[in-house]
Amino acid sequence: MLRRKPGHTSHWKTPARTRAQAERRDRSMPPGSHPARRGARRGGAAYGGLHHDGTLPGRCSMTPRPPAPHARAPHPLAPRRAPRAARAARAAAALALLAALTTTGASPAPTGGEAPPEVSAAAWVVADAGTGDVLAAQDPHEPLPPASTLKLLTALALMGSLDPTAEQVASEADARAVGSKVGLVPGASYTVDQLWQAVFLQSGNDAASALAAAYGGEQRTVRAMQEEAERLGADDTRVAGPTGLDEHGQVSTAYDLAAIGRAALGVPGIVQHATTLRADFPGAMPAPGERRMTYEIGTQQDFVRSYEGALGLKNGHTTLGRGTLVAAAERDGRTLVVTLLRSTGDPAGEAAELMDWGFANAAAVEPVAQLPEPRAQGAGSAALDGAAGEQEPGAAALVASTSAVPADGPSLLERAAGVLVRVLAVLLVVVAGLRARVLLRRRRRRLRRLERAAQRRPGSRGRSRPRSPASSRAGSPRRGAPAPRRSPGPVPVPAAASAPASAPASTSASGTTTRGSEDAVTASTWVTWASTERSVATHDAASMSARAE
Repeated sequence: MLRRKPGHTSHWKTPARTRAQAERRDRSMPPGSHPARRGARRGGAAYGGLHHDGTLPGRCSMTPRPPAPHARAPHPLAPRRAPRAARAARAAAALALLAALTTTGASPAPTGGEAPPEVSAAAWVVADAGTGDVLAAQDPHEPLPPASTLKLLTALALMGSLDPTAEQVASEADARAVGSKVGLVPGASYTVDQLWQAVFLQSGNDAASALAAAYGGEQRTVRAMQEEAERLGADDTRVAGPTGLDEHGQVSTAYDLAAIGRAALGVPGIVQHATTLRADFPGAMPAPGERRMTYEIGTQQDFVRSYEGALGLKNGHTTLGRGTLVAAAERDGRTLVVTLLRSTGDPAGEAAELMDWGFANAAAVEPVAQLPEPRAQGAGSAALDGAAGEQEPGAAALVASTSAVPADGPSLLERAAGVLVRVLAVLLVVVAGLRARVLLRRRRRRLRRLERAAQRRPGSRGRSRPRSPASSRAGSPRRGAPAPRRSPGPVPVPAAASAPASAPASTSASGTTTRGSEDAVTASTWVTWASTERSVATHDAASMSARAE
């Protein structure tokens, strides 16, 4: 058996002489007579299956043959690959087409006046609250999380049904509300008007939860909010809760929020709370005979604090919705509504820029769309006329003064067509990419076939031609291979092998033997291979016995 070399622990090594003999034997074998295949048919004759080191003979020997050097010269008929510049141009054209198709459905740019400023919001709308004209917009019908701006819809749905002087006792569930809170104390009672103050100044989710409980529960509140959205024409708004927190399926659009904000300007109670900068809010319930303590709460709406003529309305921020805002302002008898969704910058500053642009270009710009008109007159302001208190000048009921212009926004069919066009554009790009990949693979396979055909053609350039069987049988060594060694001793050639009786010799016109010489070469090749096999077996047996000793 084989032994490890001293100091070597990686793997078993085969003697160099044995490897050289195996390589010479492989080169001298006739075609179709691989010993591994013959040994498998004979049931494992000597050296017919595996080497003593466990490897296959021939091409599977321990010493791999180095690949022959070659130059891959392209065939004249092979398809040429397009230049890199042409491929880049086609890719750029495809991307431009995709961008042009995916923008279908966005609101067109306004004509007349200056261009609106660039903002970071993903979707925004600038609209005239008096006429309902949309002066400019960007992705107005893109469904996005509305965040706390949805509390405007909560106020529109509930404010007309709740008595502002009625008291509501806060529960443990109200106090455990997540997000921004005003700090309701479980068991303490608050008036409905105080809860609305907490909603608009502190964006209190605990106060919104208490108001939903006063209305009859969260589910009833959600149904009322959804019905109010449908009444206002906000058909893309989906309500899942009264607070506006990120919930599954709860979305709205800049167009819908503009319609909601326009309707909110017609409710004096909403405008009164939205324009309040600070107020006193009651704390915990006092002991008997003591006075209840209060603390001051201030508005979190930067737009109301900083913009001249601001009328509110509501801001918001969540993880998915980022910065959102529904802002309104009045100047020179004109009231504008600006909505922003998913703003990554300063929503109040961006709303101020869009508001300034709207006031400067409202008379010159041509409207790009029309806000929907309410389907029925709401009763939100009926119960609050006496409790609204003093309000900012210019915050008149704008819904009553709006012109009866029919809604001109995109219909549901148009929005569905826009979505279908986007999907078809994406599918077109995917199919084009797959088609290009298939064509590229076909070209590569064709190029490989042409190269192989060129290698077999006499006088062709490229990879060297394979050696002929006759030259292999003649025993001529390959370039770079070690010189063949002679066998230890002559081996007599049987007469039957040197001159087979079944192969009559034929003589060509020049007198040289053709068939007989080929048979003689074949017989001598077999004899040489048998001698090599015997020499290898003798050497291996001697080596193994010497190592065993």
